[in-house]
Amino acid sequence: MYTVLVDFFSKHLVIAVLLASALWFCAGYQFVAKGKRIVGIAWQLIGVFLLGAFCVHAVFSRGWFSLIIALAAITTELWLIQRYSRENQLPHG
Repeated sequence: MYTVLVDFFSKHLVIAVLLASALWFCAGYQFVAKGKRIVGIAWQLIGVFLLGAFCVHAVFSRGWFSLIIALAAITTELWLIQRYSRENQLPHG
């Protein structure tokens, strides 16, 4: 079973990177929800950086479809970070 997973993720590296980035992003969101905004955004940006590093790999390996998926995920994560930042800046009344 282990070798099947390793083979799958080695052939479809974008899925592994998306999963890892999503885990970093969710961990960061939990920090933001607890009020530790700077730490949370740092964790979320690590997830974005991970996707950015994969984009460089995708360009060099000419994995254009994987590059498009990773760029879409980067755009989504940056949009969510901006959205969460706006929500936390609004006065709660």
